[in-house]
Amino acid sequence: MIIVKLKGGLGNQMFQYAIGRRMAVINKAKLKLDLTWFENVGNDTPRNYELKHYRIEEDFASKDEIRELKRGTGWGMKNYRRVEKKFVPLKWRKYITESTNSFNADVLQLKDNIYLDGVWASHKYFQDVNEVILKEFQLRNSSNEANLIMTKDIESCNSISIHVRRGDYVSNPITNQYHGLCSIEYYKLAISKITKLIKEPIFYLFSDDPLWVKDNLRIDFPVVYVTHNTSEHGHEDLKLMQFCKHNIIANSSFSWWAAWLNKNPNKIIFAPSKWSNNISNSKFFLPNDWNVL
Repeated sequence: MIIVKLKGGLGNQMFQYAIGRRMAVINKAKLKLDLTWFENVGNDTPRNYELKHYRIEEDFASKDEIRELKRGTGWGMKNYRRVEKKFVPLKWRKYITESTNSFNADVLQLKDNIYLDGVWASHKYFQDVNEVILKEFQLRNSSNEANLIMTKDIESCNSISIHVRRGDYVSNPITNQYHGLCSIEYYKLAISKITKLIKEPIFYLFSDDPLWVKDNLRIDFPVVYVTHNTSEHGHEDLKLMQFCKHNIIANSSFSWWAAWLNKNPNKIIFAPSKWSNNISNSKFFLPNDWNVL
């Protein structure tokens, strides 16, 4: 049995599910989800479980199952013991915490009966089961009329999504200190570069602060501000971004997934080189064919 702890917003939950699903597929094990994080009202930014909207293998871990695999709390991937100048591998441990801000290939060598606690924000953690993830990260239910109409519009033009993440990146001091914000200069540079490659572009702008964007980001091309989906329907915004032909993403796992799920074989993706204030190099976050600014 593989148990993965879900926490954070939709994008983070997708990363956490993806590594858990990969471990379950490779080891022919059962994957179960731990949702206890969402019961903690003291979280810095309260979130809801959102993977219910997708065609995932959905099974939830019991408290007893969680308790059993969480024995040994406190051991992370960097915690090895040296015995006669040799490292004892972490495969002896059941509770696995992500203790580094870079990809750790050792995680992929683990077998059955583990509990995964982290974000695991890299495509490298699941790239050998890409087809499984692509299949399961499809919405269970059809979109409403407004989203279906916009999807048709997006598919009929040279659509480029822009995601500007503000929200708790601005209002929450802890979140702001960790993530930071993509600069206006980043967006201007990305727009300048992509409009030299794409004729007659139409930008679809997604943001949790659209008024701020209108006041601060001037775009000399047609722009559609996508504001009709509420926060409870973020999965619909992600789907709309995914159907755009090209993407300019924020330092956000939400728009990362929209770009990754984009099936356009000729897609052009622009991403920020600085993913957070604690991570100056976003190389392990981003596929090699994405453009990093």
